[in-house]
Amino acid sequence: MKLILKSFNVVLTALLAVLGFSSCINDEDELDMYGAPFADYIIIGNVSSAETGKPIKDIHVTLHSEYYENADESTTDVDGNYKLIDKGDSPNDTVTLQVAFSDTDGDENGAFNDTTVTVKIPQSKLSGGKGWYSGEATETVDMKLQPKK
Repeated sequence: MKLILKSFNVVLTALLAVLGFSSCINDEDELDMYGAPFADYIIIGNVSSAETGKPIKDIHVTLHSEYYENADESTTDVDGNYKLIDKGDSPNDTVTLQVAFSDTDGDENGAFNDTTVTVKIPQSKLSGGKGWYSGEATETVDMKLQPKK
C-alpha cells in the first residue's frame, strides 16, 4: 500500500510540474512588461517673422511637459525648422505640452518677442504602440513671431 501511495505521489508531482511549467510558455513571443504606459510626443514646426514671413534661425525652442520643466529643447535651423520630443507618460485622455519660443541671439537676425503656446495631443492620435508603449503622435506647431518694437 505504501508503495502504491509513494508511486502515486511521484507521478502526481511530475504531472503537476510539467503542466505548471507548460502554462508559463508565451506563444506570442512577447515579454511581460511592468510599469506605466508611455509614449513619444513629437512637436515639429517652423518659426518665421510675422512681418516678413521669412524664416528665423537660432530661435531657442523649449518643450515643457506636465512632468518635466524642460522635456526637450532645440534651436531653429537656417530654414526656421525645429523638432522636439517628449518621451513621457501616456494618460488616458490628453497630454498637455507647452512650447516656448525665445530669441536668444539679440539683434543678430532681428529682435523678436518671446512666445509660449499650449499644445494638447489626444490619446487617439497615438499610433504604432505595443504593450506598455502607446506609440507616437506628431503635432505641427508653426509660429510667426512678432518683432520687438
